[in-house]
Amino acid sequence: MINFYKTLKVSKPLVITGFHSFGSVGTLAAQYLRDKLNAEEVGFLEVENLPSTALLIKGEIVYPIRVFYAKEKNLIIFESELPLPQNVSKAIAEDIANFAQEKRAKAVVCLEGLAVKGEPTQSNVYVIFNERKLST
Repeated sequence: MINFYKTLKVSKPLVITGFHSFGSVGTLAAQYLRDKLNAEEVGFLEVENLPSTALLIKGEIVYPIRVFYAKEKNLIIFESELPLPQNVSKAIAEDIANFAQEKRAKAVVCLEGLAVKGEPTQSNVYVIFNERKLST
């Protein structure tokens, strides 16, 4: 369940998820966007069966999965530094998908890192769209 500190009046945002994955790519990219766009922390994601964890940032205990809003860019960022157990992935995805649908999000962008064997000879970027019109 997504809990907001106050009513969030937003429509058609771009939603970004930055969770801990290989190389912490998702988390680092989300933090960069949050800092660069001066996004405000507006809430947190409460997930049943998430292991009890205390996350300390700059001397403060914070929620494991936080929600930020960059008003000028109409951008919502879901961010976590913790590796999330597989058994909570579906609940997290459903909460974010429901939020995106309710707010009529333009898109949901999931930032992830992929493990590769050895040193790559070329760099690849993989993009998957669920609507044909977005792929052109």
